[in-house]
Amino acid sequence: MKKTIKIVSLLLAAVLMLTCFAGCKKDGSLGTINGNEIPTELFKLALSDMIQNVEATYGVSFDEVADQQLTEQMTVYQYVVSYSVSVIQQALAANEYFDELGLKWNEDMQAEYDTIMQDYFESFGGEDAAKSDLKDRGIEFSAVEDLMEFNTKYTAITNYLYGAHGTKALTDDEIIAKFHNDYARIKHILVATVDTETYQALEGDALATAEAKYADVEAKVKALAVNDEAGFTAIMKEYNEDPGMEQSPDGYVVTDNGQFVQAFVDGAFSVEVGEYAFVDSEEYGHHILMRLPTREEDIKDQFGTVETYLENARATLVSGDLSEKIADDKVDVNDDALVKIVSSLIK
Repeated sequence: MKKTIKIVSLLLAAVLMLTCFAGCKKDGSLGTINGNEIPTELFKLALSDMIQNVEATYGVSFDEVADQQLTEQMTVYQYVVSYSVSVIQQALAANEYFDELGLKWNEDMQAEYDTIMQDYFESFGGEDAAKSDLKDRGIEFSAVEDLMEFNTKYTAITNYLYGAHGTKALTDDEIIAKFHNDYARIKHILVATVDTETYQALEGDALATAEAKYADVEAKVKALAVNDEAGFTAIMKEYNEDPGMEQSPDGYVVTDNGQFVQAFVDGAFSVEVGEYAFVDSEEYGHHILMRLPTREEDIKDQFGTVETYLENARATLVSGDLSEKIADDKVDVNDDALVKIVSSLIK
């Protein structure tokens, strides 16, 4: 069952690094990463996009949800700031990695840069509209130029390392095998121990009824043979309280990316294909899962085309390389400057 609230970055296909701030700068700058100044305009662009994403997700202004706990470790505000800092870390690391690999800016990279910049303009309806949007947000156009340069270098690193003739090249078949390892297709029976409209925990007779129902369903599933998809589907149709399965009759395609509650994800990967898992979550109640084999059509459902998945998967490998490089970064952020930036971006 998917979370009702999730935050997805609009900027990068990058691994989120939860930054551990080493201290607080008190001069006029935003701060430093390993002694290098944090590029303020690029940070503002990343932060502004994340704030807009939060507001679109929650349907309220950012300041109304900033202090809400997103996870046990951080609030929405802390997540947004941490992610925005991670964008800068990845950009700085990519620049260094680009030089370390001996790569040089060339005509192909310039053409790539021009293409993604044009795509950016067209997403706003033209260059003038894009620049007007930035002006309204108080962000200089140089921030977009820096971001596009980073994305172009990121692509060059990906091709150099993991492309068809890369130094760490993986075949298409090897990367597709990675999808089947990293994703699980799951049919799901939910027996809710919360009110599915208010998400308040059931009590008294209502809870007792739910627990009795779960005991009955659990017994029926445990009586099935391994790989009995037809039998599981019949039980699912009779007892399931997860409306999402109506839109996904072949099952959810699950990976550990925050779109599903963690207990669901853990259960999905705790069993082999054809087996059943029984897990509980505070958010919803009792989950009974059947793991099914992932298929090529699941790749297409998730990424549009197999080719797009291959491209994204190779980029993710670079993200992992960069994540290792920034793991020990020393980050100092000026809290006063940060508060001013956030305040300026909230309309």
